[in-house]
Amino acid sequence: ARRCSVVLHVGADSSCDAWLFVDRESVARARIPQVGGHLSFWGLDVGRDAGLPVCPDYPAPFAFDAGALDRVVLRFFETLDETMVARTLEMSE
Repeated sequence: ARRCSVVLHVGADSSCDAWLFVDRESVARARIPQVGGHLSFWGLDVGRDAGLPVCPDYPAPFAFDAGALDRVVLRFFETLDETMVARTLEMSE
């Protein structure tokens, strides 16, 4: 079992910078050119994809095995403060 974290920062132009951390170590960074501006009124799908697949590489609902996810924690920051993000990752369980 490993702890994974994703930090997303949405820019004013609706692009997004994403960082992937595994066991508190930064392992990848990517830029997403366009993201949605709000959470869906349907809510979030966690552990499965209830909608249409985003590509044909996996069959819907692409559910995780039972017990694969221990928990999912969402934290929203008004602005990106790398010190605050690092501190939050340190305190995360």
